[in-house]
Amino acid sequence: PEDIPPETPDFTDQQLWWGPSPDGLGFDEAWRWPGGTGAHVAVADVEYDWLEDHEDLEAAVGAQAWGWPSGLYTFHGSSVVGMLVAGDNGYGVVGGVPDAEVLVASPFDDDGTYAVASAIDGAAALLDAGDVLLIEQQAVAHGTYVPVEVSQDVFDAIAAAVARGIVVVEPGGNGGADLDGAEWDGIFDRELRDSGAILVGGGTTPLDGQNPREWYLFGSSYGSRVDVQGWWDSIVTTSSGEEGEARADLFFPDGDGRQAYTSAFGGTSGASAMVAAAAAAAQSVAWAVWGEPWAPAELRAALASTGTPEGPGSAGHIGPQPDLRRLLRTWMLR
Repeated sequence: PEDIPPETPDFTDQQLWWGPSPDGLGFDEAWRWPGGTGAHVAVADVEYDWLEDHEDLEAAVGAQAWGWPSGLYTFHGSSVVGMLVAGDNGYGVVGGVPDAEVLVASPFDDDGTYAVASAIDGAAALLDAGDVLLIEQQAVAHGTYVPVEVSQDVFDAIAAAVARGIVVVEPGGNGGADLDGAEWDGIFDRELRDSGAILVGGGTTPLDGQNPREWYLFGSSYGSRVDVQGWWDSIVTTSSGEEGEARADLFFPDGDGRQAYTSAFGGTSGASAMVAAAAAAAQSVAWAVWGEPWAPAELRAALASTGTPEGPGSAGHIGPQPDLRRLLRTWMLR
């Protein structure tokens, strides 16, 4: 991939999510640290599909690593992969960890069966301790969207990956569910059942006219099990042009999906991609500075303890927003 004519503008000044806190997650700080652009880690993304020949996704060429790419929701995968590894090339956007290796695992196995647990197992088998596994899926239970670990086989697959030292990032789901509710019978009670994944909620952003970092009404799942949050909306990233300008509002010349960019990606998918990129940056710096990665549980705790606090008016707990500047300056010079 290269800048396909006509010339693509540089949208990085609109990517406030990778700028400094309190608005962003501090990737601008991470990039000044050894390894901060992700060169020492791999990130696997469990994703339906993405546009492999997008001009800004050179790092993702040949990234399909497990399962059957379905051709579904290419805008979604293209946006997530762009948030992770879009190139620092002077046009378009830049991912949070542009130098990381990226792998894509489909939730459909080679027989076309939807099998999230198998995809997690398959992706984890390709990763090493210190790498990051992002599960861009959600489950349906009690009539709403919730984290995929609601299913025991998925929970077990996540726990097995975490036990191998892999950092697993899991969206909270977009159903607005109270995970502390009685209907869940303790499934999301960390004291009873903890997969080890970083569970991510979606918070209001500096761009949506509300107080930032608060639970978005009828937005993501919330509750004590949610560890950290990312942006729920207004995320600038790559797209595929699927569904037209609604998914490519920034740039979409001649309807060419290879040059599609959006300012409207979000949900817990976008929030989780932010957090996965932050986790990958922290791990890459740890390899460069310490010579070893964080243990998953320790990184999960550090991302929360050094994050920008949740807004005081939040009606549902979604945790702090990671702040790489504070995390790195607090922990890396030990």
